[in-house]
Amino acid sequence: MKRILLLILPLTVLSSFVLTGCNNKDNSSYKNLEERVKQLEQQVAILNKTLTEQSAEHSDADISTEHFVDTSDSTSNNLTADTMQSLTKAVDEVTAKADSATPNGNIEEKRAQFFNLKDELDLTDQRLDSYDDYIESQYKQGQLSYEDYRSQEQILENLEDKLDASEDKLERTFGIDD
Repeated sequence: MKRILLLILPLTVLSSFVLTGCNNKDNSSYKNLEERVKQLEQQVAILNKTLTEQSAEHSDADISTEHFVDTSDSTSNNLTADTMQSLTKAVDEVTAKADSATPNGNIEEKRAQFFNLKDELDLTDQRLDSYDDYIESQYKQGQLSYEDYRSQEQILENLEDKLDASEDKLERTFGIDD
């Protein structure tokens, strides 16, 4: 019986040391997890701030489109202030800006830069869509010949292709596949 007690006592002491050692490892793991959670919370805060800023810019962009479409016409037809020349110029400007963009800053700044440029491309695409709706309405009302309508449709398609190509290049440049 003494032998069993002598065997149990050292095993108990040894077990307590082993379990204490495991407990220290768990504590360090726990501390590492806490640090990682804090880092992730900081990243979330930074992303929320960036999204808030982008949302504010996007709201400003939505407000700035009001001068492109006049919906006050009582016949419910949209009249656009854009012309094919103003749209061509807008596409040329925004694609030149996007095509010449180079990512700089930290990851969040690069993302913000990418999405700001993408929003500009999207806004210009919306202008093209509005003008497309306008000329389609003009054609249906008989105010635009079929030849003129098809000609303008082709120009709009080319401008949209140019925007798409610029967006693809922007995604490659920034390494973001949106």
